[in-house]
Amino acid sequence: MVSSQPSFSRPESSPSTSGKGSSPRPCSPPPPAQPQSSINPSRSRPLVELIGSQFPAFDCESAVVFPFQDETARDDAFQKELNEMLLDAALETHAWASARPFHETEMATRKFERQIMAVQEQENEQGMLTTRPLPSFFFLVLLFFEKTRQRLNEFVTRMKSALAALTGMP
Repeated sequence: MVSSQPSFSRPESSPSTSGKGSSPRPCSPPPPAQPQSSINPSRSRPLVELIGSQFPAFDCESAVVFPFQDETARDDAFQKELNEMLLDAALETHAWASARPFHETEMATRKFERQIMAVQEQENEQGMLTTRPLPSFFFLVLLFFEKTRQRLNEFVTRMKSALAALTGMP
């Protein structure tokens, strides 16, 4: 009986072209397929049983769901920890930024007071010191705020006049 499947065979290399002498090749072509009627019925029985037997069910919960839930729980815990760390960093930065102007003002005040004292000492040594009292820190702060208020008022007035000029309103 003739096989319905084509038989493929490799051509053997000649000793003159292979360069290995006359030794046979280690892999030989597969034997041609045998027709279905020549298969032993006793061998086909285990195959039928194998096909008919039930395969074990795929446990998707242990293979997919539980690892995914574990990873999600780890991600959530990491996000929570990261959010807490970011909140702490933001609060510390805010506290630092809030305290910084006060600290800089104190340092500048001390620096200016030292400079004023140095100038007064030089004037005293030279006999040029006036007997006028030294302004207090609060007086200097009030003077600073008053000058700032005046500059802000001038700025607003200039902006109003500029807008009036642009819109043509008096």
